[in-house]
Amino acid sequence: MLSPQNSTRRNLRYRRRRGVILVESALIYSVTLFLLLGTVVMGLGVFQYQQIAALAREGSRWAAVHGPKYQSEQGATAISSSDVMTKAILPRVVILNTSALTCNLTMTGGKATVSLSYNWTPEAFFAPITMNSTSVTPVLY
Repeated sequence: MLSPQNSTRRNLRYRRRRGVILVESALIYSVTLFLLLGTVVMGLGVFQYQQIAALAREGSRWAAVHGPKYQSEQGATAISSSDVMTKAILPRVVILNTSALTCNLTMTGGKATVSLSYNWTPEAFFAPITMNSTSVTPVLY
């Protein structure tokens, strides 16, 4: 059976320990929240880079089928970087800030090369990053 003296000692020990638990929890929770938020921000960055790579591939495909043969058959003018941007890339943008996205088209030697550059400002913790992706496709038409 518990004596009143033992019961008082337990309560006193529990009260002292309660403050330590609060401090330890605050440290662990803040580190865990920081790591979780950093993981989410980096996940968004990876998603945006994958989207830039896919948009570069789509832009070079579009440019490859709108090459010299297409222009002569359709009576169209030569395509430009702004054509690739407005007709192939911008309609497929999901989460990117379109004002921070630039496109450069080069048509040489039977190849269409599209280079995309995107200035990404992370939502938290990290400095702005410039993401680049280039895709080269043989001109098919």
